Amino acid sequence: MKNLLLAAAAVFLTTSPTLANEALVSSLESGQWGWPEGKNTCAKNPQTIHFADNRKTMEITWNNTHSPATYKILYFNANTITSILDGETRVTKTGDRIVWMMKVKDGTHFCWRRTDWPGHACTDHLKKCGVGS
Repeated sequence: MKNLLLAAAAVFLTTSPTLANEALVSSLESGQWGWPEGKNTCAKNPQTIHFADNRKTMEITWNNTHSPATYKILYFNANTITSILDGETRVTKTGDRIVWMMKVKDGTHFCWRRTDWPGHACTDHLKKCGVGS
């Protein structure tokens, strides 16, 4: 019985993060996103998020401006995707590469934070276009 419980726990632990990742990916890919203000709002220039089939990269494209942005995904947590932006030239105060965290509040909002920012710091929340505020 003990071995059966251990085996069940091992299956749960190896599959649950993948299922959570897929739900997060599906939520982010299902629609367009916009900032609350500025030139990249839902009305002016929404963005679309797409993940590679292997979930190792994420690409963000905009309807009207900007070149696509590709992020190398370092890891997923329940509601966070940690990544490095390809071609990023900015560095932290200590000279390290910037590591970005996409923090998904719910299925309709997310924000960005850098790992060198204080723990509570985050950009304004982007919202899913066509969904309440």
